[in-house]
Amino acid sequence: MSMRRDLEPKFSAGETLDPGLSTIQSGSVHDEKPQETSQNAISHDRYSWQGFCDIESEAAYFSVMLREMGVTDVTVKEVYVVDPDCLRSDLPQPVYGIVMCYRYRHFDSHKQTQACPEMIWFANQLPAQNSCATLALINILMNAEDVTLDDSLAEFKKFTQDLPPLERGEALAGFSFVRNVHNSFAKKMDMQEADTSLARKAHRKKKRRRESMDTDTSDDSFEENAHHFIAVLPIRGDVWKLDGLDKNPTRIGSFDGTGESTWLRSACQEMQSLMSAAGDADYTILALCQAPTVSLRHKFSLALETIKLVEKRLDLLSEGWQSFAPNENFLTPELMQTLGVDYAASKRTFLTADTSNEIDKLNAQELLARRDTLMTEQSKLVEGILACLSAQQDEDQKAAERRWDYGPAITLWLEKLAGNGHLEENLPRFKNET
Repeated sequence: MSMRRDLEPKFSAGETLDPGLSTIQSGSVHDEKPQETSQNAISHDRYSWQGFCDIESEAAYFSVMLREMGVTDVTVKEVYVVDPDCLRSDLPQPVYGIVMCYRYRHFDSHKQTQACPEMIWFANQLPAQNSCATLALINILMNAEDVTLDDSLAEFKKFTQDLPPLERGEALAGFSFVRNVHNSFAKKMDMQEADTSLARKAHRKKKRRRESMDTDTSDDSFEENAHHFIAVLPIRGDVWKLDGLDKNPTRIGSFDGTGESTWLRSACQEMQSLMSAAGDADYTILALCQAPTVSLRHKFSLALETIKLVEKRLDLLSEGWQSFAPNENFLTPELMQTLGVDYAASKRTFLTADTSNEIDKLNAQELLARRDTLMTEQSKLVEGILACLSAQQDEDQKAAERRWDYGPAITLWLEKLAGNGHLEENLPRFKNET
């Protein structure tokens, strides 16, 4: 990972980074070219390429990316109704942050802080890179107190903790661990189009500078109409908007975490204001939430420990009680492994003293009834965990299909049709149909 510590921001507080400004002169972008279009985007192409490909705002893709970054206890869900009550009832809790994709335009720039607060990890998006989707995810993960980071991400956070936002953005652009996960979705055509677009922007900007055509903002206008991802999240009692194209974070509200005063209320107000100002419905909203498997596995372990305590109490009160209860021990080590529950770790005590005291007061008949209820609950929890794991498999399959590069196959097919004369022979018919 290389750092250019001599590079200072070229904009003042309240301004945004120019999305169309090329950094090609610095040598920080697109150092290697991919292979020809007729070949698949193999791993070498994706991992040697220094750019960032475009990624659709699809929750399944981002969930897979997070898992491949080692963040296994966070999932991404699409938000259909921008309402705090709906977000609390429809999404797994807690919600760590919101990612919003919309047509880029300056918004609330005057509300930015004069400097990035020390308690906030915030990185700028490097100009001319399509990294805003992953950057929004990273800006949330680095500030989420209850999220366990993979060793690579944890080390990266520690390494960049004292850097200003622009240098953090440079470090992220050079962080191959994250860039490779992002670019696993890159197709050969994506990389070539990005390289071509970057070269054209650099050429046009150089030409405008030479000819003093600074009033020509066609490229900038185009970039401002491109889609862009930002993050909205809670940090220590305040709600912040982290937009990589802003110099600094923007505080948009506060909350006390009690009653109706949750951070989601301020977040929804900000998003509704942004959507109202747009005058269109061209946006997607995604939420980073705790994966449902986390709470399901905790409840499962709690039920398992409670059953063991009940059975231990039954052994003291009623010898041979097993003859009155069905043998429902279906929890084999293999099933525990499938559920993602460590068989040895499940023997830890999750119970409170109140639960133990309550069980000690029950008679044998009440204990048998309690055991039956817990067994039923445990079965439902197993079903819930398996359903979540099945949903993750569906996400993996969806991501795998998106990652497959069909372009070379289509190109080869067209070349074959052209080679045997079929394409030329039928071209008039295609023209007539159009």
